[in-house]
Amino acid sequence: MTLNVHGKKVLVTPLDVHNIFGMPCDGVVVPIKGPLEAIRELCQGFDTSKDGSIPLKQLKEKLVATEDADDSFQRRLLLYLLRALLCLNTELTVNRRYLHSMVDVSSIRHYNWSQLVIEFLVHDIRQYKDKGQRGIKGCRLFLMPTPSIRDWDDDQISIWEKVLQAMRYEENIEVSLADDVI
Repeated sequence: MTLNVHGKKVLVTPLDVHNIFGMPCDGVVVPIKGPLEAIRELCQGFDTSKDGSIPLKQLKEKLVATEDADDSFQRRLLLYLLRALLCLNTELTVNRRYLHSMVDVSSIRHYNWSQLVIEFLVHDIRQYKDKGQRGIKGCRLFLMPTPSIRDWDDDQISIWEKVLQAMRYEENIEVSLADDVI
């Protein structure tokens, strides 16, 4: 993908996401589509609403109360991270479609999570640009110049927490897809 950031074209790839977040940047495409039957049992375990959403508050409460790092904990943590950081949106819920990637917890490490972050971000930039969406969702943290998160110390984490808090109120983000998107 090529982004136009303040008039400068920047090529962005899953490798860039990997270099910042340390997530896999190759492997199998993250499955987020499939028959409801394939995830029906998982949906019941997450008390999804009629529209298929999983309340973020419920995920957080169950994560805090969990004592074991079992499959259920891993699914909840990944759903929480997807919604709160990697595929950020304005809802206080997570769409059940992400459960397709968690049917087999041992497969999670084989998915190209970096590509998912890029695709989600591109989709939201298009929504912002073409449909007048109020702001950009997706992983805005990725758009900020930063060293690898793996190298952050406590001071850097505190600074980024403040930046992210301030971003919640930011409305004039000057990022768009370049005309020659790859």
